[in-house]
Parts: sequence; C-alpha cells; structure tokens
Amino acid sequence: MARAPSIVVVGGGVTGCSAALHAAEAGAKVVLIEANAIGWGATGRNAGHVAPASKLNLEEAVRRYGPVHGPRFNEACENGPDLVFGIIERHDIEAELKRGGVIVAAHSDAAVEELRHRVAVMRSQGKPAHWLDREEAAGRIGSPLYRGAFWDERGGAINPLAYARGMARVATAHGARIFENTRAERIERIGKAWRISTAAGTVTAPNVILA
Repeated sequence: MARAPSIVVVGGGVTGCSAALHAAEAGAKVVLIEANAIGWGATGRNAGHVAPASKLNLEEAVRRYGPVHGPRFNEACENGPDLVFGIIERHDIEAELKRGGVIVAAHSDAAVEELRHRVAVMRSQGKPAHWLDREEAAGRIGSPLYRGAFWDERGGAINPLAYARGMARVATAHGARIFENTRAERIERIGKAWRISTAAGTVTAPNVILA
C-alpha cells in the first residue's frame, strides 16, 4: 500500500461502503478492507426496504433517548430514504430503486391500535403518514388477511447488494482502495495512529471506522 491512508474502513457492507464513499468524496485517502466480498452477509441478503423510521415510534424514541437526542434520532431515520435515494440517483447506481412508500400491516387488534396511534402522532407533526382500513390495505398489499395498515409515502425499496457494490465502485472512482477477502485480524494503537493487521500485511492510519 504505497499511499498512507487517512481512514481505514473495516467492513464492506452498506455502512462501510457508504462511509468510504462519503470520505473519499470529501478528499480523504481511504482504504476499505472486507473479510469476504463487498455486500457479503446481511447487506446483500436483506429485503431492501428503505423505511423513513426505526422500529421505535416517534414518542418512544424521545422517551428512550431524551428531548435532545430523541428528535435527532427520529430526524436521522426519517431522512434515511432521501439519503439513500440521493446517492443512487446522483451516482447513477443501478440498484432497482422503487419509490412508493413503505407499508406496515396490522395482523391483530393490538397492532391496529398501535399503528393508528402512530399515524395520528405523525400527521399531527405534518408527516405524510396514512391509515389504510382493511379494504384499502387489501387493495395495496394483495392479501385480505390484514386488519389495516400504516403507509408512509417517503419510503421505498432497492436492490441492497447492487447498492453496496455501486457505492464501492463510486468510492473507488474517487480514489478509495478496496481489498476484498482481507480480514482484519488485529487492531492496535501505535502512537497517534491505528494499525490494522491482516493475513496479507498491515495498514496504518490515524482514523479507523469499524463497519
């Protein structure tokens, strides 16, 4: 490795590829090492849902994380689809992007109550959330088994493996160097830098992102 990197990213999933891309775009000298192949594991094998939310509703997030960090957490989650879709569109990544929102279906009376409350809270804050009754839900989902559904217009779906690999290609075009089949075996502090050891050798940088 001729050029000393300023950042080493450990992990070539969606988090690592995104970190490498953003750092390389900002002018950092990036090395990414991945134990297997880019997108291997959960990144390349998930359903590709891009939801503008976490598993917590807005109120739960504020209760759990407090009045400062709770709203920040909610905002970061809600901005997720715009971030992902923006990367895909800006860099022309062929990730089979589909807009149209995300639906969470209610399979029980308790789920109906919880999701209707979530819609009410979100709409009170001006967010594009909708409650679908049983008939409307069946029309959108294609199944009559659910008792209703929560629909958020801001979500969508992607091919997650293509997304990760696309970000890796763009990061490489911006100067990042990517090493697949290179497992980080040891990380240690050396003065003001970090040294990452692999079976093939070592790389040292002042910053490391464990992804």
